[in-house]
Amino acid sequence: MIWPFRKRDKSVMDNTEAKSPPSPADLIKEDKTDYAVPSVPRDLLELHLKRFHKRLADCSQNPTPVRLHDLRVTTRRLRVLLQALSPIAGEKRALSRFKKSIETILDNTDGLSDLNIVLKILKAQGARYVSAKRIVNRRRREITTLRADASRFLKEFEESEHENIKALSLKLSAPDRTPPVSSALFEFDLASQAARYERATRRRMGCDLSDSQAMHGLRISLRKLRYTIEFSRPYFGDRVNDAIREAKKLQTVLGDIHDMDITIGMLDTMPAFETARLKAAISRARDTVAATFIELKAGIEKVRLDRTRDGVTKGGDEHLKDISRLVLMRHGSAVKSGTKGIDPDELRPLVKKGRSEVRRISRKVRKFDIVPDMVFSSQAVRSLQTAMIASEELDFSGEIDLLDELAPGRSARDAAEAVISRLGIGKTVLVTGHEPQLGILTAMLTSGAETPIPLSKGGTVVIRFAGTPKVGSGVIDILIQPGMDGFISS
Repeated sequence: MIWPFRKRDKSVMDNTEAKSPPSPADLIKEDKTDYAVPSVPRDLLELHLKRFHKRLADCSQNPTPVRLHDLRVTTRRLRVLLQALSPIAGEKRALSRFKKSIETILDNTDGLSDLNIVLKILKAQGARYVSAKRIVNRRRREITTLRADASRFLKEFEESEHENIKALSLKLSAPDRTPPVSSALFEFDLASQAARYERATRRRMGCDLSDSQAMHGLRISLRKLRYTIEFSRPYFGDRVNDAIREAKKLQTVLGDIHDMDITIGMLDTMPAFETARLKAAISRARDTVAATFIELKAGIEKVRLDRTRDGVTKGGDEHLKDISRLVLMRHGSAVKSGTKGIDPDELRPLVKKGRSEVRRISRKVRKFDIVPDMVFSSQAVRSLQTAMIASEELDFSGEIDLLDELAPGRSARDAAEAVISRLGIGKTVLVTGHEPQLGILTAMLTSGAETPIPLSKGGTVVIRFAGTPKVGSGVIDILIQPGMDGFISS
C-alpha cells in the first residue's frame, strides 16, 4: 500500500495565501464551502455529523438496502474520524461517548445487512438455479421483520441522540470557540493512525484466502486505512489520490469475497441436497475474485515507501538545498527535582535510564540521514547532557551553543524567535530543551497555534521547512517517543 504522506502542498508549507488545499467538503461531495486548513478538524467532524444525521433520518423512515448501506458506510467513516479526534480533542468525553453510541447502529443492523447481501447474490443466481429462487421467496418474510425491527431501532436512536448530535454540532460550530484540536496535532494524529492501520493491513496481507475471518479482518484494516487517508486530503491534497484508488480497488474485491463468504455460510445451514449446486457455483465465483485479489496484492506489494529525506527520488542532494530541518529533543529522565544536595534545579543530571533513552532515540533519528549543522541547548545540565549524547550519535563534532531562551520557564515564543533566527535555509539544527516549551514550540512552528504537541522525556520531533523558516510554515516529518516506533508523517 502506498503511504502517501510524502510531501505537502507548497501553499501550506509556506503559509501563504495561495489556493487552499481541498476542503473537507471535497471528501463528502455535499457542502462546497472552502474551509481554511486551521479549522479542518472542527469542520470535517461537523460535516460528517450533518451527513450522518441525514442518512439516519432517511433510513429510519424506510431502511431499504441502499439506504442501510449508505448509513452503515457513513457510520463507519464517522467512527474512524472520532477515533482520530477523541484522544486529543477538546470535547474528548463527548466524542468518546458518541463513538460508542453510534457503534450500536452497526451492531443492530448486522443481521439485516447480511441478509440483504445474501438475497442480492441469490437473485443474481436465480436465472440459473431454481433453488436460489426458492430461498429468496422463503426469506421475504424474514427480511420484512428485520426491516421493521431496524426501522424501530433507528427511530428510537434518532429520538434519543438528536439532542446530543445537535449539542455537539453547536459546540463545534460556535464562532467564539476554538477548534477542538490544532490542525498540526490533528495532521499528526491522522498520519499516526494511518501508519498503524497500514502496518495492520500489511500483516494481514499474507492471510489464507480460504480463511473467511482473516480476509474479513484484512478488509476492516484496509477500510480504516482508506478512510483515514481520505481525511488527510485537506493537508496533503491530490497526492493521496493514488493511494485512495489502490485502497478502493482492493477493498471492492475484498467486499465481494466477504459477500460470497456470508452467502456460503448461510447455505451451509440448509439441506445439502437443495444448495449443493448453488454453493459450488458461488464458490467458483469466489475463487475467480480471489485470483483478482492476488493480482492486485502483487502489484501493490511492488510499491515501496520512499524514505528519502524529502520523499523525492534519490539522485543527489540538489533537491534538498532549500529544505531546512529542526530537530527538537526533550531531555531524558533526570534525577528527581528536590533531591538532597542538588540545588538549583538546573544542576539535575540525567540518570542511567535517561542516558539510555537519549542514545536509543538518537540512533533512530540517525537512520533517517539526519546530521545536524548546529546544536543548541538550554543551560540545564540534563539538557546539555542530552545534547552531548545526541551529538555523538548523530555525528556532530562542533561546539554546543547554550541559549538563554531555552531555559525552563521561558516562553515558547522567545524560543521560536531564537531558534528560527539561527536556522538557515538548507540547514539542520538540533535543539534540546524542556516541556512544555518544546511542545508549544512544535505547534507554533507547524500551525501557528499554541496548543502543545507534548513530548515524553527523550521524545524527538523533526520539523521540515521549505524555503525561509518561519512560524506556522513547518511540517512534522518524524516523531519518535520512547516506547513507540519511529513515525513519518511527511
